[in-house]
Amino acid sequence: MKNGYCLHSSFGFAPFARYYALQFGNFSLYGQGELEFDFISSKTTIGDDTNKCPNHTRLGLNVFPGLSYKISDHVFLEADLNFFNFSVNRSIQKNQDGSDSRHVWNGIELNAGLDDVSTIGDLTIGAVVRF
Repeated sequence: MKNGYCLHSSFGFAPFARYYALQFGNFSLYGQGELEFDFISSKTTIGDDTNKCPNHTRLGLNVFPGLSYKISDHVFLEADLNFFNFSVNRSIQKNQDGSDSRHVWNGIELNAGLDDVSTIGDLTIGAVVRF
């Protein structure tokens, strides 16, 4: 990259599995695990000069609990409780300078805490419609 900013194009997907462990009337507690795959390519253009920036591949596994509320037989409200989660990830950066050099980052994270539970960033609410 020469005196410019990299523009990123990315593609990713995150299949998940969910297990409903406990039910209390219309409320359910579940555990969810998801695999994340992200592929990111980058380049920068200054005038007529286009340069490739490093490409990234990210793989991850995230596990976290959630709550579900049954409104009807087909509609459920769900809240992911992101203030307690476990994640494992690996990021690989491959340089585009003609060499086969690459950098690898590995990470393991366990988050637990109630100090931020009131913020919107730690609570995700959605709806599920079952047919």
